[in-house]
Amino acid sequence: SIHPNVFAGILILLIPIALAQLAFAFRSPAWINVIAGASAIAMSSALLLSLSRSAILALAAAVLALLILHGRSGWLALAIALLISVGVVFRFGVYKTLGLLMASASLGGYSSRLDIWLRALYILQDFPFTGVGMGAFPEVANRLYPFTYFEPGWVHHTHNLYLQIAVDFGVVGILAWLAIFTLATLAAWRAYRIGLKVQDRELAAVGAGLFGSQLALGLHGLTDAVTWGMVRPAPLVWALWGLSIAALRIAKDVQSARPG
Repeated sequence: SIHPNVFAGILILLIPIALAQLAFAFRSPAWINVIAGASAIAMSSALLLSLSRSAILALAAAVLALLILHGRSGWLALAIALLISVGVVFRFGVYKTLGLLMASASLGGYSSRLDIWLRALYILQDFPFTGVGMGAFPEVANRLYPFTYFEPGWVHHTHNLYLQIAVDFGVVGILAWLAIFTLATLAAWRAYRIGLKVQDRELAAVGAGLFGSQLALGLHGLTDAVTWGMVRPAPLVWALWGLSIAALRIAKDVQSARPG
């Protein structure tokens, strides 16, 4: 079995890759597009069934980025999304909007997450260089900084990817992770740009899909940490980073092989 939030956090890393294939490489062989389309539909349906609001919002941002990369229509979609967002905040207020977006059946809303994040900051303040080690957050937090809204043993991680890595490995660890994340994201972006330049649709699709995947990872990490640490699917993130670097190397080889 797998927790719905973990399942959703993994799906949003893969859906942009399938969608990018359809958007940027639609002239590929039909069987490739059929597989990409069926995968996108199946994974998106499963994501909706997970009811993970933060994952759905992160995927929406990634899809919006793909639309912008694909053409001018994406900017119109961005403007509409911004107007809707401003309207929602104006209607409900900032605090209530945050509570609605971050609420979940197992955790609660914004106040509950803030209670967890404060404990993570306390730990980071007391263990800035070494952290407390992977998987130690629940025990350390319960012993030294008891939660306000949760019973001991209820909270298993910080529900923020960046705080979780910092708590586990300290400031140096989170800086190293951010460096790798940034390099992988830039590699995917450059692969996309080179693909456009050399008019290689498949290469552009791979680069755009991986870029959207990293965008979803970064945004979803603001409210959850299901792609890190002791979670079994966590190595997928590193696999996608490897694919991003490989895509850039292939893109450079393709570019150098083209005349002019």
